[in-house]
Amino acid sequence: MGSRRHFLLLSAVVCVSVVAIYSLHWLKKVRGQVPVPGQIKLVDLTNGVAQAHFSPPQGDLFNFVIGIPKAATLTNSLRGNISVLDDGKQVYRRSFRPDEIKPCNWLDRAGLQGYILTWQDGSNRLDATLQPRRSYSLRIALDQPAEIPVSLWLTFVQSWEAHEKQKAAK
Repeated sequence: MGSRRHFLLLSAVVCVSVVAIYSLHWLKKVRGQVPVPGQIKLVDLTNGVAQAHFSPPQGDLFNFVIGIPKAATLTNSLRGNISVLDDGKQVYRRSFRPDEIKPCNWLDRAGLQGYILTWQDGSNRLDATLQPRRSYSLRIALDQPAEIPVSLWLTFVQSWEAHEKQKAAK
């Protein structure tokens, strides 16, 4: 009877170990496939015209997003254009107006309301233009200075691995 109990206990330990090993392997594999959203603040738009230099991180689905305080209301006067230059050559330009800006929750972690500037027609030329870790210059100009605090952000998604590397580099 003792050896049978010993055999059952050993069998249970082996089964639990095998299940644990396969579960850890599966979790590691799945974790690497789940995209992690990210955002980088590029510039505050205090007087309606701003310039910044930035390097996109390793990632995909890049978008420029306007951020405003949660308690504020986006006015109908938010119009302007945004340009991206690579070594002085314009590689991206987009005008925007209130009826083309799409609300989003992508800046919730920053405590802001977000409005996508670069996804007006459902396409994303910006994603095809920006190359990770390359240095770009940006110019954004509003037709009228904003009456509320406005900031410009670069949003993206990246693999868990790239996210962890970026976090470790900070």
